[in-house]
Amino acid sequence: MNPPEPLPKKKRRLRRFLLGSLVFLLLLAGGVWLGRQWIGDILAAEANSRLADAGVFMSWEDANWVPGPGVSLTNVTLYRDAAKTDAAVKVSHLRLVKDSPAGATGTREGSPPGNPTWNCWRARHACRWRTSAST
Repeated sequence: MNPPEPLPKKKRRLRRFLLGSLVFLLLLAGGVWLGRQWIGDILAAEANSRLADAGVFMSWEDANWVPGPGVSLTNVTLYRDAAKTDAAVKVSHLRLVKDSPAGATGTREGSPPGNPTWNCWRARHACRWRTSAST
C-alpha cells in the first residue's frame, strides 16, 4: 500500500487562504456584534446632545446599534427640563433611523455623491423616529 499523495502546493495555498478568510470574517462579525452596544451608546449620546440643544432631554435604559439604519433604544423618556423631572413622552422602544432633509443631495464634505442619508448624524435636523408602545 502506497501512502496518499500530498496535495499540490496551489491547492494547499488556496485552502489556507480560504480558511484564513473565513477566520477573519468570523472575527470581524464577532467584533461588530460585541461592539454594537458601545456604538449604540455613542450614537444615543450624540442624539441626546442634539436634542438638548433644542430643549428636549432624553434618558434611556439600553442602546444598541443596528448596522445600517441607526440605533435602537429601549425604555426612553423625553423630558422638558434639564433636571429630568417633567417627563413629556415615555417610549418602550425607540429606533432612531438615519435620514436626510428634503432635497439633500449628499454633497457635503466627505459624503459620497448621490447618497443623501450619509450625513444624518452630522446634520442639524431631527432624523426619522420610529416608536412603539409610547405614552
